[in-house]
Amino acid sequence: MTFICSAPGHGKQIVYAVVVAGCMMIEGLFMTWPNVVVDLIINANASSVTTESANTLPPSHIQEEFLLMDYEAGWLASLPTLSSIPFILLSGIFINLVGLKGSTILGLVLAIVSWLMIGLTPTITALFIGRAISGAAYAFIVTVSQPLVSELVSPKIRGVAASFPMFFSYLASLEMNVANIFLPWHLTTTFCAAPFFLLLLSILFVPESLEYTLYMVLHRVCSTPLYTEHVYQTDALGPLRRVFVAGSG
Repeated sequence: MTFICSAPGHGKQIVYAVVVAGCMMIEGLFMTWPNVVVDLIINANASSVTTESANTLPPSHIQEEFLLMDYEAGWLASLPTLSSIPFILLSGIFINLVGLKGSTILGLVLAIVSWLMIGLTPTITALFIGRAISGAAYAFIVTVSQPLVSELVSPKIRGVAASFPMFFSYLASLEMNVANIFLPWHLTTTFCAAPFFLLLLSILFVPESLEYTLYMVLHRVCSTPLYTEHVYQTDALGPLRRVFVAGSG
């Protein structure tokens, strides 16, 4: 049994870390969206209703926005947090099934679907569904982002790479606040999906966690009928241990 392992250089490791950490933009958008957008919707609704009353327009000319009650605005802000709670626990199961990278890809797909649904939604019901899906995306990405960054880089640069996820989170929050100054909330929300399209394509070139890869190889070895006789008599796991040590240096 022969294994060949060549750890990527620090430059490539930094690129991998940036791609994975960029997924944490969902946290900044997740936390900032209700603070800046819900008020815009409510204010736009109030303005639309006032204008309609003043000009006595028929109902068919009323707002392009949603008429939100106070309790609906509260649900709109809190629904992603509620939906993320069970999905945070489920993400652990998915990590064991598809790995850290696979779970991140799933989170990115959910993020794209949620932001497009929120930004392009024609009904208040679809808006709520999109917000609930964003909670699931948040749960998957936040759970795996930091561990995957740590496992993709060597100890020499792990401290620097560990700061990347929160950097991108706060950067996304800043971008959301600035975008809402110049753009309608529909456009701002729809554009939130754009970085996740790029990240989804980029992460396909990021390797899987070495620890998960090792776990899967060991699982295959241990599930073979000759495991007890072959592994313990020939120490077939020795090369795997050397792969793990070489990749973590």
